[in-house]
Amino acid sequence: MKIDYDLIKAAFLPMVGWRQPLDPSKTKLVDLYTSTTGRYYNDVHPSMKFNQLSSLCEDDTNYTYPAYDAGTEYSFGDVVEDGGTNYIYFNQTASTGNTPSSSPTYWREYEVLTETLRRETEAGISNTIWDWYTRKSKLKTAKDVLANGYLVKTTGNIADVNTNQGKVRFIEITPYQSLAMKVRPYKIGLQFEQAQSIEVKIFKSGQYSPIHTESFSYTNAKSMQWFDLSVELDAGFRYWIAYDESAVTGGSINGMVDRGYDYDYIYAPLGEYFDAVGGSHPGDFTNLWDLDNNSYDTHNNYGLNLKVSVECDLTQFIIDQADSFIQAIMLNVAIGVLKKLALNPEDRVNRHENGVDLAWTMNEVNGDPRGNSKMDRSVNKKYEDAIDSIQFDRSKIDSICLPCSNRGLKITAH
Repeated sequence: MKIDYDLIKAAFLPMVGWRQPLDPSKTKLVDLYTSTTGRYYNDVHPSMKFNQLSSLCEDDTNYTYPAYDAGTEYSFGDVVEDGGTNYIYFNQTASTGNTPSSSPTYWREYEVLTETLRRETEAGISNTIWDWYTRKSKLKTAKDVLANGYLVKTTGNIADVNTNQGKVRFIEITPYQSLAMKVRPYKIGLQFEQAQSIEVKIFKSGQYSPIHTESFSYTNAKSMQWFDLSVELDAGFRYWIAYDESAVTGGSINGMVDRGYDYDYIYAPLGEYFDAVGGSHPGDFTNLWDLDNNSYDTHNNYGLNLKVSVECDLTQFIIDQADSFIQAIMLNVAIGVLKKLALNPEDRVNRHENGVDLAWTMNEVNGDPRGNSKMDRSVNKKYEDAIDSIQFDRSKIDSICLPCSNRGLKITAH
């Protein structure tokens, strides 16, 4: 199962904000103070007010951050001063020469409380999604890798050569309908009469230009040679992995006749989660052609093969259902913040000066220590209830990656 937490955090961060201090003498947050839903983390619990939150982070008022140097390589977490403003490098790739004030994909303005709250918020988002997913997995209502293997699994004969007719040859792939399923060809196999450079393009239905173009140096004449390929095929579209036969010397080798079983046995390339078929058309190779001119041959792969991974990627599905997760995320963030307020790990101020009582706050988080579950209104209990209540419109449930739980039949005697 793939979940891109970076994309999810980027999508969820603007939805709930942190309130700015009313006291004009207090340092203002430089980010995270807007809310697209009108909800704020501070409202989850009365202890999460600005004065208390300021004790979560280090006191950096006496720090002097180094001036930005265009010749220095910076990496994730570096903090510099540039033009009187502090910036933190947040890109995962180290770089040089990206001026902080004009490079928003590498740097963002830095203020210590803002950055501390960002980390707490991002941790709460990630933890909530993980808790939800692991719960779905235990209920067997979430799937991981669905399939992994070759598109064409035959022992073809190198003498089965296709006559070069100057057409565009392709493998057409149609993933089955699924909101979260991803078909990922990660290797492409080529088998031709002669060694040469072969250009392969991948076209997508509804898109005029190819989505991927790559030239492969095919050196093992008449043998199936494999090359790395990095593409992703989404459900709801049709794809053509194609080459221009008029630019090829000699012919391609048909690997569809499986002589390992029977001379006449034909294996059509069908997957459990997608359909695939070989084909050709006489038209243009520059852009997507008139599909009415396609002709298909289930007995020919035209020298093309793929190694394909089919897996579930819930990233976009989760983002699309963001409103269902907001309450649980707010509570999870609150749990992390309240625990740190109570335990006071930075020891920035005396806990009593901060107005936070350790025992009372931990009871608020974890519940009644006497075990009175019926009266439990702790933040933890609210969070568990919020996770349990995450439900989606049935019309949006993904039957492949997020199938309904089948608990079987219950038979009783009367």
